[in-house]
Amino acid sequence: MDFLTVQEVIQDIPAEYDILIRFNESFEDSESGVPINKEYKAFIAETNGQAVGVAVLEKFTFASTVSDQFDIEEFVNLDVTPLDGQHLLLRHMILNPFFMQQSRWFTEEIMRMAGVSCMLYMVDETSKSDVCTKALMSKQFIPVNRRKQIIFEDNLRDGVSVSEQLPFNIQIITNSFLYEPKLEVNTKIVVVGGSDTGIAFLEKLIYTTHLHFSNITLISTAGVPSKLNSESFVDHKCYSNIDLKQIGLEHYIRIVQASTTELDRVLKRVRLDDDSFISYDYLFLTPGVQFFSSSINEDFSNLNGVFNLNPRSYASYMQASMKLLGRDDAQTGRIVIYGRDLQVFVTFQELIKKGISPSWIVVVIPPPTEPTNCFDNATVENMVLNRLTSVGAQVLIDFKVSQWRSSPSGALESVAFLRKFDKLEIAVDQAEVFLYGDLKSVDPDTFMSINDSCLVFDAKLVIDKFCRTQDPYVFAAGSITKFSSRYQTKWTHGYLDSKEVGKKLAEIVLPLFDPTKISPSLEDNNKVVKFADAKKKYAVLPGNLVYLHFDEPRLPSHSFEFVKKQANYGRDLVINTDTLGYFRIRVDPFGFIRSLTYLGERRIPVENYLCLYGLNEKYLNGLVSRFDEGIISDFVSFLSETWALPIFHDRFPNFIKQCRIDMMKHDGPEIKDIVEQIKEIGLDGQPIKDLERDDLVKQFQASLDRNIWDTQMFQFFLDTKSSNSSQFVAVRGLETVDAGRPSKPREDQFGLSSENQYNCDESTAPSSHHRLQHAESDSASKSDRECEDKKSPKSHKEVEKRRREKISSGIAELALLVPGADGQRKGRVVERAIEYMIQLQEKEQRSLESWNVQKMMLDDRIEILNGQILEFRRSNAQLRSEIAKYHM
Repeated sequence: MDFLTVQEVIQDIPAEYDILIRFNESFEDSESGVPINKEYKAFIAETNGQAVGVAVLEKFTFASTVSDQFDIEEFVNLDVTPLDGQHLLLRHMILNPFFMQQSRWFTEEIMRMAGVSCMLYMVDETSKSDVCTKALMSKQFIPVNRRKQIIFEDNLRDGVSVSEQLPFNIQIITNSFLYEPKLEVNTKIVVVGGSDTGIAFLEKLIYTTHLHFSNITLISTAGVPSKLNSESFVDHKCYSNIDLKQIGLEHYIRIVQASTTELDRVLKRVRLDDDSFISYDYLFLTPGVQFFSSSINEDFSNLNGVFNLNPRSYASYMQASMKLLGRDDAQTGRIVIYGRDLQVFVTFQELIKKGISPSWIVVVIPPPTEPTNCFDNATVENMVLNRLTSVGAQVLIDFKVSQWRSSPSGALESVAFLRKFDKLEIAVDQAEVFLYGDLKSVDPDTFMSINDSCLVFDAKLVIDKFCRTQDPYVFAAGSITKFSSRYQTKWTHGYLDSKEVGKKLAEIVLPLFDPTKISPSLEDNNKVVKFADAKKKYAVLPGNLVYLHFDEPRLPSHSFEFVKKQANYGRDLVINTDTLGYFRIRVDPFGFIRSLTYLGERRIPVENYLCLYGLNEKYLNGLVSRFDEGIISDFVSFLSETWALPIFHDRFPNFIKQCRIDMMKHDGPEIKDIVEQIKEIGLDGQPIKDLERDDLVKQFQASLDRNIWDTQMFQFFLDTKSSNSSQFVAVRGLETVDAGRPSKPREDQFGLSSENQYNCDESTAPSSHHRLQHAESDSASKSDRECEDKKSPKSHKEVEKRRREKISSGIAELALLVPGADGQRKGRVVERAIEYMIQLQEKEQRSLESWNVQKMMLDDRIEILNGQILEFRRSNAQLRSEIAKYHM
């Protein structure tokens, strides 16, 4: 088959040039006539002597990078099927339209002739021009889920720089999926709003392996979902820009950049702002809430110079603010940042970073409407406000906008603020820019379209527990919604993790589209669905302070001080110094981490810390006990050590779940006995007492089955390659061990966890099966422990050195007590102590055996004597009888 014939097959295709170049390279030979190790392989499909298709495969040379960032192992066992160096990366597949139905057969033949059991397809920027291949692959290939990455210190793993994240989507086909074609779902699904909830909902649908959704439309005012710089806005750690590129929504669905103006529920269609219509079978409303200064006054919001702190307005308000750049104090002009949202402080830092002088900025914080504020922590709030004033910004607290003045052209000139309790009024003249970041609400266009469609709207869109409106074909989720009053709850989706809400919505509606499942009845029992994932916030605040906070879901009325007074709060581990910053970890009474707050100047591995939510502190090398002993002086350094890296691995949650399952199913009598004891002790619903816990730990340490768990842990380290050194520490609190040579674990740091450690539902978290952890006191004396030392703290290595010195001192005392051990090295002292204890045990055993022999001999002698006594008594009785007869 010649080059011209292939050219005829791909004629008029946008990617024609790229295909021909790669096709030509696949047939290049060396000068000696021996075929070289080509980068590409080409395949041609023909019928009756006519070419009807062409495919080009590329050699796969970065398999380890792809497997690290995408869950390839969900489909392929990489130990059995190595990918590196194989021609399995599909670059192009073109088929004559009349033979599209045979595309799966063509794929099968390509895999057979190439000698591979799977093929990958990269949906990147270069693939956009090859729409034919992309259309074929979307029907045949399966999108691969991305994986969470461990953040290594200095981005080095074992001294080698970690690869940057790949900015594209990966699809895969294997031999098994060749014969299990995806089911086509042609239902017209329309999603309004590109919020995190909407993205999570779409991701769940698209990544369902056995379904192909061919008719999904996303209507978003921003178009293709993307994220600006995480330091320009508050980041809720649902999706980053690279996450969105790896998901690749635009490759699987139709995205329309527009806003909705009407929802026609009768004709089941949506009107857009350009007066076009999009029909739907099912409509999903997932727009987020945003800042709108119209909550102050409608006329005020229309003035030139008034902006909302929303991503869509970022370019506009930054351009207006940059006009003040370079002005001196003698010139006029002020920037007012108004609101009590965390975004106010982020925007201040953004302006400072751009070069705006802090003296030109006025930060106005209105009085709160809820018991909680954006920080909900007095210590953190004071640190941020002090940093604001220290850099020279003017800060007005508890002031509200009272009046304003504008020019004839409609430009803002000045704003006055009033404090209610003392009637103090302060005017800010020459206010050229007013940035609003206070209350969030629904977009007016969205509100009008929902309201005009007669959907129930009570400040927010009313839904039931299954995210249904009163229209069975209209669903809604996210921060624009609230639960119906019949549930008698104050909970809304806005208080929950947006990503989890989107996935829950997808789980609810998937049976409606999946022909392999029976549609659920969705019976309402007036109980709200429970959510477990943490609510997260990350931001860069004034003074370059890094702020991270995650907490279990709770109502805004439940302030930090209120929650601390609850019986199930547990305790706080707090380190707060000028040099290290503020770091708080909340541990509940059962040892599970429920909240974390960090504020400091150091950059931290945020993604690593997010893995700690719902994890038991025993997995953190005995976090609580080490903190109480004073060993931990810096949480950042402690959590950056090598032993912690396996905990941050994305497969660690599944690993501990599997360990729990294996333990519950284990046939060993010792493990069964321990589990039964735990169940019996935990029936009262209280944590296990220290003495009982220690006794159970000793039983497990002495059991022969313990080696099974040690083997599983070390195998996990080897399989995941998550260690950053030749040494690592077992996740249940073991001392440092060399690979392949485990040392005996510390008895006071061992913890068994048997329920789902990543579920924060308190009805299941304190189960009787995982109460082997140490129950910590939540008394006031311990709950607010802080490090007051203002001097430079000792490094963790120095603390560990002191700890080793204590151990050495103890061994020296032991040497004085054990005969023949004095003056010996440490290892020999321990060996001699063990030998001496064994000798004592053997001596005791010999003494016991000797005593038993003597006891048996004495028992025999006593039995003989007793027999003799009985004989004497009988003789005595006979003599007495004869004497009596003689006297008669």
